[in-house]
Amino acid sequence: MQKEYHKESNKQKIDEEETADDTLQKGLNLEEEGLTRAVQESEKQQSILPLVKQELSLKIRYKRLSEGKEEFVYEEPKQHHFELTEYEKQKIEERRRQNRQSAQRSRKRSEDYEEKLKQKINILSKENIKLSKEREQLRKTKEKLLLEFRKVGCFPSVRVCSCGIKLKASKKVSATETQSSSK
Repeated sequence: MQKEYHKESNKQKIDEEETADDTLQKGLNLEEEGLTRAVQESEKQQSILPLVKQELSLKIRYKRLSEGKEEFVYEEPKQHHFELTEYEKQKIEERRRQNRQSAQRSRKRSEDYEEKLKQKINILSKENIKLSKEREQLRKTKEKLLLEFRKVGCFPSVRVCSCGIKLKASKKVSATETQSSSK
């Protein structure tokens, strides 16, 4: 009788081992898939964190299965959406309204500043054109006067530099000499 019991218990152990082998085989397939995902995620993130997570998961799973417990399935906690009170909704709406008004004021200031700059550019451009015309007119007047002096013959010995220093035609005179000689 003991032999029959022993045979039966061996048969039961073999069945349990085959079931455990099937479970282990399924687990290995899942492990391979999980490892593959972890490797891909690790490469994507340039971090070993996904691999560490997968390793911990497998260790926990192996320990639970070796103790005869069920496999642990992690579920993400549900995110709770809290309703805002009427006061909070009013505060948010008031803040949005203030932000819109502030943005409008800021845009208005920018537009005004841009308009002032455009006006200033127009004024300075017109003044620049006016001064250029005046300079050209003065240059022509200078040329006419020099031409007249040369015709008369009284100006050829003294030359006036553009900076206002008088120079004699025969030699160059420094600015200090010119100032001392003109006094």
